[in-house]
Amino acid sequence: MSNGLEACMSPFSFANVNPTSDTTSYIEVLFCRILPFDHNTVGDCFWHEMIKYDVENAVERGQSQREAKAAAVSQAFTMESEEDGSLLKMQFRYAGKRIVDQHRQVAVRSGQSQFLEAFGIPVIDVHVQEKQWLVLSELSPGMTMMKVCLDMYVHFNRALPNHQQFVDQTCQVLAKQKQLGFESVLQDIEQSLLVGDAS
Repeated sequence: MSNGLEACMSPFSFANVNPTSDTTSYIEVLFCRILPFDHNTVGDCFWHEMIKYDVENAVERGQSQREAKAAAVSQAFTMESEEDGSLLKMQFRYAGKRIVDQHRQVAVRSGQSQFLEAFGIPVIDVHVQEKQWLVLSELSPGMTMMKVCLDMYVHFNRALPNHQQFVDQTCQVLAKQKQLGFESVLQDIEQSLLVGDAS
């Protein structure tokens, strides 16, 4: 995991945007939380969130459809959201894998997305490459250390009008959406675990 996330042992949240060239920016979002729940239960809840938009997976020989869905996911979906009154529309394609050990779970998701519309105008040639790591470790029975790293490379077309302003605004929106989106998912999961409705 990037930036020594492995060594982090106290709660925090961090987002960083760095241009790497005129046409590419790097976004990193990091989280670390301690959750008062069993790591397997937390892992099942997060995996359920990750497979919401699942596309049928190829089943490996000797594996049931249920087993395949418990270990791997592929997704394709389009999402619309609003940012400061302007429509953002993106198309996503992800694949993910989950590994469950006795005292730890790891879920990795990798994918690409592209903007279809941003700030009220149709957009072409703005692509995002993304990797996400979720590591859940058992600190003690019923206590889980959750660490998350989201890495994104955003590639822009130089021919975009107001190129630098568009790049800056788009990267800030993506970082904010990832951070707030994950916080929202985490709150929903914590709430469902508190009331005992975790699936």
